[in-house]
Amino acid sequence: MKKKIILLSAFFAVVVAAVIYIGITGANAEAANSHEEFVVFTVDDQPVTFREFYHSVNHVRGGVIASFIVRGLDFGTPDFWHTYIDDVTPFQALMQGAVERAARIKIVQIQAMEYGLIEDISYEAFMLGFDQENERREGLVDAGGVIFGPQQYNESLFFDIQMANLEDALRSFIAPLMGATEEELREFFEEDWQYTPAEAGWIIIDKLYVPYMPTGYLFREEAYVLMQAVLEQAQLGEDFMEIADGHPSVLFRERFLSLRRGEGNIGQRASIQTARDMQIGDLSGIYEDNGSLAILLVTDRNEERFLTFEDLWAVMQRTMTVRNFAEFIDSFVEDAEVQINYEIVDEIKTLITN
Repeated sequence: MKKKIILLSAFFAVVVAAVIYIGITGANAEAANSHEEFVVFTVDDQPVTFREFYHSVNHVRGGVIASFIVRGLDFGTPDFWHTYIDDVTPFQALMQGAVERAARIKIVQIQAMEYGLIEDISYEAFMLGFDQENERREGLVDAGGVIFGPQQYNESLFFDIQMANLEDALRSFIAPLMGATEEELREFFEEDWQYTPAEAGWIIIDKLYVPYMPTGYLFREEAYVLMQAVLEQAQLGEDFMEIADGHPSVLFRERFLSLRRGEGNIGQRASIQTARDMQIGDLSGIYEDNGSLAILLVTDRNEERFLTFEDLWAVMQRTMTVRNFAEFIDSFVEDAEVQINYEIVDEIKTLITN
């Protein structure tokens, strides 16, 4: 088992400090460019240069700042990056995210190279491709041609696009090795997918109800006596509207549709629960309904239909392939051998202390 990536070291904090300040202060831009090809660390003997590493720092920096601000740290204070909260400084958190991201990118590159999808994973090769692509775009624009996307890529955007495309290509290439067996898919279906709706279920409810005090005019006992008489009328087949018209100001009628998967309006939950297992034409007994006594009639309904295992096989297979691929890459990241270049640590440290 290879040594896991260790991120929270003092040396890494120095590297992050250098990257942060070099990246955001124009005075150090020239000095930073002179060190852009220096190797900050290696992943399984493959170098991650200062310039390459800086992409990952940029990606995680905002989230780190936000997370520490939320926890009460003032970003405007000079010692922001050196202040401990829960035994971690923003420097260390930034390195945690940046090294993990940069190492994962490098692992994807290494695997793509081993499968023959790319020949050169150096940052120098990337920059050559970057320059060639912008030259191609410039030539097309000058010739009146059509290009998609920006007329010129910036380095950061082009790096993100190239790395995403490389990962997609690797995933597609090894997809046959990443798929799931039918047994695994059926287990996946039973755990997460078997209640995927194909068609929503709904119920149309016709309700008669009597509010009792304090919201209505009747005491609850009086309301119950009235509802017993109303129920008898309904059992004889009398129309709900006619029954309601016979008891103005105390008896009310309401008709509504309920989607069966949702609880619906909070004021209708008792009615929805009562009607859930009733069939068309079924009449309920008297039930409590949010400060009222009520009965209901189910006048129509549509049964909910769920997608079958066969319906979902393809999308589950794709989902499992993506998940298995992520675990495949993560296993290499977890076991990666990271070697720190302590000489460049000192060089970068000098850049920010002069």
